[in-house]
Amino acid sequence: MEVKEIMQKEFLTFNAESSIREMLGKLSLTGKRSGMVFKNGKYYGILDRRALLKNRIVGSNSKILKCSKKVPVLNVNSDILLAAELMTKTGLDYLPIEEDRLIVGFVRGIDVLNAVSKKPEFKKIKVDGIKLVKPLALKESDKISLAINNMLSSKVDQIPIFENRELIGVIRLKDLYNYFIIPSEKSSKTKQEGKTRAAITDKFKKSSLQVKGFSSINHQVTRRSVPLHRVVNQMVLNNSWDIVVKEDNKVFGLLSVRNILAHLSNQSEAVNYQVNFAGLNDTDLSPGHVMDLQRVANTETAKLQKKIKNELILNVRIKEKKKAGKVGKQRLYTVTLRMEYPGQILTSSYEDWNVHAAMQVAFTTLKSKVLSKFRK
Repeated sequence: MEVKEIMQKEFLTFNAESSIREMLGKLSLTGKRSGMVFKNGKYYGILDRRALLKNRIVGSNSKILKCSKKVPVLNVNSDILLAAELMTKTGLDYLPIEEDRLIVGFVRGIDVLNAVSKKPEFKKIKVDGIKLVKPLALKESDKISLAINNMLSSKVDQIPIFENRELIGVIRLKDLYNYFIIPSEKSSKTKQEGKTRAAITDKFKKSSLQVKGFSSINHQVTRRSVPLHRVVNQMVLNNSWDIVVKEDNKVFGLLSVRNILAHLSNQSEAVNYQVNFAGLNDTDLSPGHVMDLQRVANTETAKLQKKIKNELILNVRIKEKKKAGKVGKQRLYTVTLRMEYPGQILTSSYEDWNVHAAMQVAFTTLKSKVLSKFRK
């Protein structure tokens, strides 16, 4: 399955030069938890709300760049298992998706997990087959600062709270985020009066409050013997990224979306293809263009490999010719593909002023040849 089948097309956009205060107001107004950052009209990165909570950045005129994070971008045709792998490596909840070098949406980890859970092989896995997250146990008398640091280091959205070894509730990331980060009516008034520094100091003082004031009994629980696909359905239904694993009044840890994706990424089939590039170093293409071409080639080759169900090697040769035009020297690109797999060699080539267009047409031709071979 490709990410375009589960991507969300509606997302908030922010100018990198806007202030954090403006960004928080927009998040508060829309109820969204994330957004894309653009600089000079081009995609720059995503908002990292954990960075906001970590640094307690509130009421600030600092630029959004301070809480932005550069992350990998998925192609609209990327496989969802690639999304799972990248989320595991980066520790991110979601990744942007591009088509024709434009950001067209994003995919969430919980949606990737929901899609993968429909596969037959997934139904054989139980909760005890996944490594659980075991954050530091909290008491109601612990300071909020301890809870925040624990939550950030464990990369979970909630942490269990105990009293005499008995689970009595959880403390949730969204509650801390709303309290420390999203501006309240009172803090907004303070900012308007020009007392931003005082408001920030007040927020830091609040971090000495106790966990008790943020404890919530509204949490999901499951058991180790439950089939994983049932738990995933429960998580999706409640939009919960972590769930407490408990049996016989004993808490074993947290089952998180990230850990399930990590398991799936590790269990996915080994890559049975190899992509080799030639000629890239002889072009004037920017590093960004080169990365885009490599990503497209790998994505398309993975799809071809699934068609032939065998090992393959794809050689990609790119030639750049400079020709005089109306606006100075223009570059004409020739992309040649040579695919080798047991007993067969298939080739295709295309020439265009746009190197990405040349590669897409070359792959379209190659895919047509593969399909014609396997129809026989």
